[in-house]
Amino acid sequence: MKDSDDFAVDDLISQSEKLMEDLDFPENESSGNKPDMDKQALEKAQADFFLNEIEGNSFRSDGFVKIRISEDKMTAYADFYPPTEGMSPISYNQVMGILQEKKIVFGINNDNIQKCCIDCMSDMSIINDIVVAEGEDPSVHIPQYYSIDRKLLKQKKNPEKTKGRIDYKKVTPFILVQKGKRIAELVRETPGKPGHNVLGDEIPSPQRIENKLEPGQNTFIADDIVYAACDGLFDQDEKSFYINEVLQIESGVDYSTGNIDFPGDVLINGETKDGFQVKSGGRIFYTGTFDASIVECDDNLVVTLGIIGRKKGRIKAGGSIEAKFIENCFVESIKNISLVSGVMNSEIYTNGKLIAGEKGLVVGGIVYAQDGIEANQIGTSMGPRTELYCGTDYLVQSKMRWARDHSMEVAMELNKVNNQIARSGNPDSRLLEVQTKLKVALKKLNELSNELIFELHKNEDALVEVYSAIYPGVYIEICHFSYVVERVMGPSKFYLNKQKGIIVAEDLK
Repeated sequence: MKDSDDFAVDDLISQSEKLMEDLDFPENESSGNKPDMDKQALEKAQADFFLNEIEGNSFRSDGFVKIRISEDKMTAYADFYPPTEGMSPISYNQVMGILQEKKIVFGINNDNIQKCCIDCMSDMSIINDIVVAEGEDPSVHIPQYYSIDRKLLKQKKNPEKTKGRIDYKKVTPFILVQKGKRIAELVRETPGKPGHNVLGDEIPSPQRIENKLEPGQNTFIADDIVYAACDGLFDQDEKSFYINEVLQIESGVDYSTGNIDFPGDVLINGETKDGFQVKSGGRIFYTGTFDASIVECDDNLVVTLGIIGRKKGRIKAGGSIEAKFIENCFVESIKNISLVSGVMNSEIYTNGKLIAGEKGLVVGGIVYAQDGIEANQIGTSMGPRTELYCGTDYLVQSKMRWARDHSMEVAMELNKVNNQIARSGNPDSRLLEVQTKLKVALKKLNELSNELIFELHKNEDALVEVYSAIYPGVYIEICHFSYVVERVMGPSKFYLNKQKGIIVAEDLK
C-alpha cells in the first residue's frame, strides 16, 4: 500500500502537469505562436481586473465595449464588458456612437448589439468576439459563354481489364460523338454586383474569365443547346469547338492512339502496330504498307502500298478495295478489289471483280469473285494450290454454309431425342416439347437453304481472264461448274457455256 508520502508525490506531479498544460508554451517562439501567448495574457489580466472589481476591490468602472476591425475590413468584432457594482452598463446608443467614431457604417447587426448589451449586464460577464458588422462580398460578373459537356473534355477512357490485365489497346484519346448528341449549352450572362466592406467602401465586381469558344462546323443550335450535326470526332481549337467527319492520324496506330473505331472517314499516315484494330463508319485511307490485324470500314479502303495479314489479318470493306498487293490475309469486299502486283496466299471474297493488275499474280489461296477475275498470271509451276470461284454471291454462300452446319447439329440432336423417347415407355413432357422445337428449327433451316439456292448464282457471265500464263493445278469454278487446269496455258479466258453446262477455255486475243 502507498503511504502518505506517495500520495503527496502523486498529487504534486498531477498539479505540475496541469500547470504546464495551462501555460501551453510554444515549442519555438519564432514559430508564430507568441501572439497567442500575448492574447492569452491580456485576457487573463482583463479577467483578473474585473474579478477584482466584482469582489469589491477599489477599481470602479462603467460598462464599456471595445471594437476592432478585421484586416480585410469585412468584419467588425466587439468585446462587451459589464460595469462594476453601482456603475452604469453599456447602452445600445453608446455602441452605435463608437461604431460611428470608427466609421463603421455598413452591415451593422443591431440585434447582436442589443442582445449583448442586455446579456453583459444581466450576467455580469465579459462577452468576447461578437460580430457587430459584416461587409458584403461582391458577386461575380459572368459573361455569356458555351458550357461544353464535361464528358467531352479531353480525357482518356479508363482501360478495360482482360483476365486481370489492362488492355491498353482499348485506351484512346479520341472523343467520338453521334449525330444529334448534345455537346454544349449556352449559359446566359450573369450581371455582377459590387460589394461593400464595413466602412462602406465599394468593392468592384470581379469578372470571371470563361472560354470564348463558339460552335463550329457540323454543329447546330436549338433552344440554347448545341448538338452534333453528324457522327464524328469532337475537337476544339482556340476559337471554336466542332465535329470533324475525318479522323486524321499522323503517327500511325499504336498505344498512343489505341484501337480506332470512328464513325466517319479515317486517314492514317504511319505504321499500324501488330494487334491493333482500325474500324471506320466511312472510308479508310492508309499511306504506306498496311500491316493489318482487324480492319473494317463501311465504305472503300484505299492503301497506297500493300496489305500484309501475316495469316491472321482480317480486312472487311463495305465498298471497294484498292492496294498494290495483298499477302497472307483474309479479305472481304462488297465491290471490286483492284491491285497492281496481285495477291498471294490469301482468302479473297468479293461480290465485285478481282482485278490483280496487268502485271499482277494470283498465287495460292482461295478467291471468290462474283463478277470474275483479271490477272497477268494465275498459279505457279511449283507453288501452292490456287482455287477460283466466280459467279456466286459469297454472302449468300456463307449463309448457306451456316444453315447447313446448323441443320446437321439440329438433326443430330433431334436423333438423340427421338431415341430417348423411343426407349421410354412414358416420355417426359419436357422431352416431347424439345422434340417439337427441334423439328420446327430443322424445318426452318431447310426452308432457308432452299430459298438461298435461288439467290446464289448472281453472274453466269463471269470471266476468268489471264494475260500471260495459268499453271496446272489451278481450280476454276463458275456457278458450281468446275474446271481444272492440266497444262500451262498462255493468255486465256474461261467462261461458262450455259447450254452445255461446262466451262470453256479460249485463247485471249
